[in-house]
Amino acid sequence: GNAFTFAWGTNRVVANNIGEEYRWNTPLLTYAYDESFLNYFGSNGVVAIENAIRMMNAIPPVSTIKTNYPPVDRKAVNLWNFPTRPDRYHGRAASARLLDMKSHALAELFSYMGLGNAEDNAFQYEFGAIGLRNFDPISRMPSKYVNGSLLSFVLQAGGVQGGVQSFPIDLMKPAVTLAGTIDHAAVRLAEGKYLVGPTRDDIGGLRELYRKDNFNVEPLPPFTFQVVTNQPNLTNPAIFSIDLRWFCKESRTNTPAAFQQFVLTNQWWGPVHTNLNIPPLVTLKTNVTWEMGWTTNVTPYLTNFPWTPVGQPATLVYLTNKYRTFQPSFDYIFGNVVTNIHVPADESKVLYRSWEVIPNAPLWSVVGTVPTTTNYTTTILNDECPHGEIIIL
Repeated sequence: GNAFTFAWGTNRVVANNIGEEYRWNTPLLTYAYDESFLNYFGSNGVVAIENAIRMMNAIPPVSTIKTNYPPVDRKAVNLWNFPTRPDRYHGRAASARLLDMKSHALAELFSYMGLGNAEDNAFQYEFGAIGLRNFDPISRMPSKYVNGSLLSFVLQAGGVQGGVQSFPIDLMKPAVTLAGTIDHAAVRLAEGKYLVGPTRDDIGGLRELYRKDNFNVEPLPPFTFQVVTNQPNLTNPAIFSIDLRWFCKESRTNTPAAFQQFVLTNQWWGPVHTNLNIPPLVTLKTNVTWEMGWTTNVTPYLTNFPWTPVGQPATLVYLTNKYRTFQPSFDYIFGNVVTNIHVPADESKVLYRSWEVIPNAPLWSVVGTVPTTTNYTTTILNDECPHGEIIIL
């Protein structure tokens, strides 16, 4: 018999029922080592933690875990091929009084996956009765077995679990899971003891927790508000994201006061979203550097070329003047901007608009007016600004 228990958040004493469980919804977790860890444990400590992370990542996707018995072979991804004990004993390490850092890290990480301590909390005292909060990973029915070890309970005066204490019937066959190891770290991870991976019941619990059709709905806590962003049918959404590339380019050439005012105007948000309640930018730090750059002045004017036929309207000409000058470049650190970078650097399509006089006026033109046309061209530019979006909180 096999079974698993659901944890109740960070409370390791109370166990949940089916339909009340929780799980991590973030597929990618980031971790790092601080200076105190590196100074004390060194590179060997980093290797130990990396091995624990590698063991976590080696757990197969729950959609690939089969439950047929017997398995096709010993290497098949099958529930019955996982061990019933997560721990081992090393005599020489015990004599040397060594503790396994990898095992401590693995037990700590696995305790946050959503599984409870089945060997201690399978039986729960609820409303004057004993409830079984341990479930078979295949039938999903309540079970008194943990990794093949039959459990019973005894009522105690006071204590944890409302006075309920679970224990194995066969003392020579203790119930041990990786999910419950962190609660008994002083004994199970003592000198010379180490972990080899999750047990059969641990995998069964993960298979139930992380299956794709496992949906649990719960009401939102008080004072929680739903926010919808960037919906085309909303005139004034609660949060509206901004193009990161535009934000980056404009921040380099605008002073702090001008940039804050520019973000608050409809020029930034467009004519569709009016009267938006945009929070002001919180500028934590501003760096200004001066560098030589080009300043361009474009002057349009109308002229008649020597080869222009008699009677044809004047031609629109652009006169471009460039000169070198010192220009400020601004670098900001904001306190209320959330950045979501999609592409660090990529080609940008810039739309240019030009205006010119056409020789033949349309039939509906007013007599005496100068006929003109507007041309649009798209140019590919490479810049250092990332592509993505930001949200001002």
